[in-house]
Order: sequence, then C-alpha cells, then structure tokens
Amino acid sequence: MGVGDGGFGLLFGLPAATGIFSILLGGILVDRRGAFSILRLCALGIGLSLLFMSFSAESPFLFAFGLAVTGLCSPALVIALNAHLVRLFPGKHRRVLSVQMAASSTGGLLLPVLAETLLKWSRVSESISFGIALKGVLLLSGVFVLPSVVLLRKPCGAGQEEATRRPEGEWNWRHLLPPRSLAVLVVLMGLHGAADTTLYTWMPRILGALNLSHSAFGPGFVLSGYSAAYLVSRTLLAVTKEKRGKNASLVFPGLSGGILLIMGLLGGSYWTIALGYIVGAFLWSVEYPSMMGRIAQECPARFGALQAAPGILTYLFTAVGINGVGVLLSLTGERAMTYILLLPSSLFPIIGISAFFWMRGGRRNPHRTTSSF
Repeated sequence: MGVGDGGFGLLFGLPAATGIFSILLGGILVDRRGAFSILRLCALGIGLSLLFMSFSAESPFLFAFGLAVTGLCSPALVIALNAHLVRLFPGKHRRVLSVQMAASSTGGLLLPVLAETLLKWSRVSESISFGIALKGVLLLSGVFVLPSVVLLRKPCGAGQEEATRRPEGEWNWRHLLPPRSLAVLVVLMGLHGAADTTLYTWMPRILGALNLSHSAFGPGFVLSGYSAAYLVSRTLLAVTKEKRGKNASLVFPGLSGGILLIMGLLGGSYWTIALGYIVGAFLWSVEYPSMMGRIAQECPARFGALQAAPGILTYLFTAVGINGVGVLLSLTGERAMTYILLLPSSLFPIIGISAFFWMRGGRRNPHRTTSSF
C-alpha cells in the first residue's frame, strides 16, 4: 500500500481511536440489553469487516475504513463476552476471565505463522505479492469468524441470569465510573493494554529490520511465541485457586516481565529482543485478568459498564502510543528503533510498582478488603 512508518502508525492506531466511541456504547448496552445479543452483533460486524478488507487491501482508504469498523466492533464484543462469562460463573471471576483470554490467544498463535509463511512465499515467487498474502490472511480470518455468528447459542437460563444481574433502577452515566477505591486500578489496566498493544503492533517492524538474514524464525513466529506464552500463562492462572496469589499477581508479573523485555531491547540483537518479548509476555499476561477479576468481584452488577472505563483509557493511550512510535521512527530512523520501544516496555514495571502502593493504601483504608500475598 506504500505507507511509511508514520502512515503505518496512523493506520493501525485508527482502530484504537474508533474503539473509544463503541466501548462506551458497548458497556451501556451490555448492562441494559444483555450481553449475548451484543456478542453476536459484534461478531458479525468483525467478520464482515475482515472480508471487506481482504477485497480492498490495495486501497489505503478502504482498508482504513475496514480497520475502523473492526475497531468499532471489537471492544463491545470483548465487553459482552466477559460480562456473559462472569454472570454464568459467579465466584470464579479471575479463573473464567483467564480461560477466555487464554482462548483468545489461539488466533494470535496461528495467524502470525500463516502470515509469515505467506510472506516467505512472496519472496520466492513472483506470482505471490505482499498484497496477495495480506488478502489471504484477512480472507481466512473473516471466513473463520462469520460462522461463529450462526453457531453461537444462548445457554439455557442465561437470559434470566442476566436479568437478575443488571443494575436495579434506571440506568445512568455514573454506572460507567468506577468506585473511588478502584480508580487507580482502572488507570493501570488502561496503561497495561496500551503498552501491550503498542508493542505487539510495532514488534514485527522492529524485528523485521533486525532479521537481515531472513532466518526461518521470522517475526511472525515471534508473535506466535508471544501468543503461546499468553495461552500457557493464562491457562495456568485459570487452574489456580481463585484466591491464591490474588495480590501478588497484580505486582510481580508486570515488574519482572517488563524488566526482562527491557534487558532484551538493551541487548540490541534479534534473539535477545525475541526472547525477552516472549518470556516477558508469559509473565505480564497474568496481570490484566487478575485486575479485571478484582473489579468483577467488587462490582459484579455493573461489570459490563465498568469495563468501559479501562477500555477507554486503553484505546486513548494505545492511539497515542502507536502513533507516537511511528512519529519517532520517522524522525530518528531505524538506528534508534530498539530504544524507542523502551518507552512502552517501561510501563510494565511502573504498573507493578504502582499496584503495590495501591494495595498498601488499601490496607490503610478500612472500606477495602484485601488479602495477603
């Protein structure tokens, strides 16, 4: 499509920008109308937008439109899915959210490998261009997503369960605001999501520039390893007892995972960055479902709407982060690219340290219940 680093950052920052508008609406509709119908509607929108992008990949403007539609549907789908699961499994919030997030990593496990394979074919065959490879990935993704709209079925009793869990009385905008005791945690969730998404978006570009020999273990396989790390880590969290490591999982994963990635980036080689990214992701992936589980535990009736608060912050910070990295790369060039990624990487240790002080403040606050590490 002929876009540079600045254009790439703008293009892939677009879903984060458009997602801000739908995440508010998604949180409202989930609590007022029920999660399941919103879930199916958003799955349909994502499937159709993927197919649209597969047929318009040669046009940056039409491709951007498809990304915008995906950005509108994705946050509402995640809110609806999380709310639906939390209401089906009361008392097991962290575990069921970990299962959902682990399952969502399977797409990231397979698609980068597929994309990497198609790109390798494009290098050795003149008949397969980058555009054809991109269209193939999008087309297969859309074909995979659309049947889920038909296959999704509401479990027996789910409608009654949702009705009993919605906030009583007339809904108002204050339901979107978290309690004061959870405000810091919500901000930390927004920073976590932004750092994770920014790194995932730009890591293939950085690794691709370093992988001068085009080794078999290309950037797509690194992203697949990242998703495998998420899958294993969150599966282990899902089988862990709900209260075990309840506070430790808010502090140590981001702190240790972020430090490992920073060490890999300072190493400056393809392999140190790839290893630091995969092992770091294995650690920090525990952080987000633990934070979300804490919110679901303290405010189960408003969980759908309360997901909007960290979601809005995530999309705002992500739009700034992805575009910011693109601007810095266009100004400095590839010589400083690994150092630029230190900025989003440093957020993970900051989040872990901040969560520690948040919990210490909670112990001094008699109105908040905390458990020991």
